[in-house]
Amino acid sequence: MKVSHYQTAGLDFLMEELAIVLPAGYEEIILEKQSSRRESRFFEIRREATGAIILRYSHEALIYRGLFVGYPRLLASGETTYREETPILEVSYSLDASRNGVMQVTTAKKFIAYLAVMGYTTLYLYTEDTYEVADLPYFGYLRGAYSAEEIKEIVAFAALFGMEVVPAIQTLAHLTQFLKWFPNQELQDDGNTLLIGEEKVYEAIEKMLASCQQLYQTKRIHLGMDEAYQAGLGRYLSLHGYQDRTTLMIQHMQRVLALVAKYDLEPLIWSDFIYKLLDETQVDRYYNPAFQLKAEAAATLPAGLTYVHWDYGSDTAEAYETVIDHHLAFCDLDHYVLATGAHMWNSLAPNHGKTERIIAAAVAACHRKGVKEVMLTTWGDDGQETEHWHSLLGGAYLAECVYNPEKRAEETTMAVAGVCDTLLGEGSYRWLSALRYFDEVDTVTPDNLNMTNISKLLLWQDPLVGLYDFHVAAHNKQADRTLGQYYQQLATVLTTEGDQAPKDPTIALIRERYRQLAEVLAGKVELGVHLQEARKKENPGELQKLQGLCLTLATQVEELAESHEAIWMATYKSYGWEVLEQRYAGVAHRLRTIARRITNYLAGTDKLLELVEERLPFMATSIPIEISGFTYRQTSVSGYC
Repeated sequence: MKVSHYQTAGLDFLMEELAIVLPAGYEEIILEKQSSRRESRFFEIRREATGAIILRYSHEALIYRGLFVGYPRLLASGETTYREETPILEVSYSLDASRNGVMQVTTAKKFIAYLAVMGYTTLYLYTEDTYEVADLPYFGYLRGAYSAEEIKEIVAFAALFGMEVVPAIQTLAHLTQFLKWFPNQELQDDGNTLLIGEEKVYEAIEKMLASCQQLYQTKRIHLGMDEAYQAGLGRYLSLHGYQDRTTLMIQHMQRVLALVAKYDLEPLIWSDFIYKLLDETQVDRYYNPAFQLKAEAAATLPAGLTYVHWDYGSDTAEAYETVIDHHLAFCDLDHYVLATGAHMWNSLAPNHGKTERIIAAAVAACHRKGVKEVMLTTWGDDGQETEHWHSLLGGAYLAECVYNPEKRAEETTMAVAGVCDTLLGEGSYRWLSALRYFDEVDTVTPDNLNMTNISKLLLWQDPLVGLYDFHVAAHNKQADRTLGQYYQQLATVLTTEGDQAPKDPTIALIRERYRQLAEVLAGKVELGVHLQEARKKENPGELQKLQGLCLTLATQVEELAESHEAIWMATYKSYGWEVLEQRYAGVAHRLRTIARRITNYLAGTDKLLELVEERLPFMATSIPIEISGFTYRQTSVSGYC
């Protein structure tokens, strides 16, 4: 195969470092770069009459999809040609490095290679404060921020695959970790938001921009500015009084964009706050579908700004299309990006059902509306409890929808399974996709569209307080099996599925982690219900039995924490693990406390009063177990935290 130095380096990494195998004959494939006749991306792999195999491609990144996806499909089909073409010019993956988990450079390289095989062209590196900025010493302080050398290494490695790396930062809100330090208080509007109009704020932003210009090879920069709903309502209100917030936001954007122009960069921002400010109806919701444009305000928007419309909830193409049309009232297709999401945030397990539903709808809308860039986000909200490995399934699904939109849903799933098994090891897709059932339990709406995260709630909740025990008991009355039985059967599935050794040892660790999690949940989910029943009946024999279970669970939770730690240390920098370690340690310690208090109760020195109180619903819902606790703090305790 006649390839460039860069292509050789990329192929060597995939085949030698990641052990991804190409079918025999790949050495004879001839690579030919061609310009697309239309505004599209494509590759075509063809068997000529002479026996030669030629891979023609329009974009460097598609070489790898052509070889590792297209070539095997060509051979399997028995046809002479396999071709994929899409009018979507950029397929982007946004890597969140700001929710405790800062991915190690070695792991980031693996992800870049995996994404190249899928057909991704762009990596957005989302860093709120986790990148090095000169003269801002508290930027990423004690958070594992990327050094300048590390970012340059990631950027250079991505270039081997024809992939652009774009900095995604924050220049208004989502800077809680930076602003919490005392020396930065003068930059605060509130604890999450920069103070608009403060000169020192713009000095800090200029330092951020200067750093990004030096670290990245691209001219593009994502400036964030999403969810800045308290802008102008904190210290700004005390200092300057109330100001029209549309005017205030546009003034801030103009100041920031002047700095962007100084560094010759091309800006993007999240569109939600602007969309809301431009909505005449002022309905208090994200991306109101009944949006009515404030034409005068829209006319004052800065020119040349690209808006990234994020929507992780719509499951129909029509819903996406409505809001796309509203965006095109104040920007054009050249300055519009649609971002969907791999649902892996604020939960212990990935929600693959909802991920696939929203991706299919979002990409279908992009095809219909002529959208040129689609992005997959991979947030780690509330501490990065679920690692980024799980986003690869959603990543493969999005790519398949982009490059083969005509496929039926079941065909897409089969194709995604093939890609994931090629990358991660035979059989990996089957059991990794089954992890959705940690939250998509019996009675939950299929595909878990309401984002139930019951496994998280029941792992972290205090068995004596029992925040969710009302729901557990109600569910068990409706379902054909109890939650404890459900998770025990899930543990059995994870023990028997995926016998083949995965290509990356981290995947084996993930399988063991979730097997252990299912075992812990099998014993813990009904613990509070049983404790309360035994206490009310004053049943000493049952209490002693539950006391033994508490001690067993405490040990199991510690073993689960060890497995999770091993995955973390193989994937992320060590910073941030302390947050999750304290959560596990709190559960294990509390279980031992409960065992001790049962001893005291039986001796007459503790009344276990928590178990006497009636359990009330955590929230109103027609499906008892279809509930969401939004943070660890809401999940774990009823008091201050």
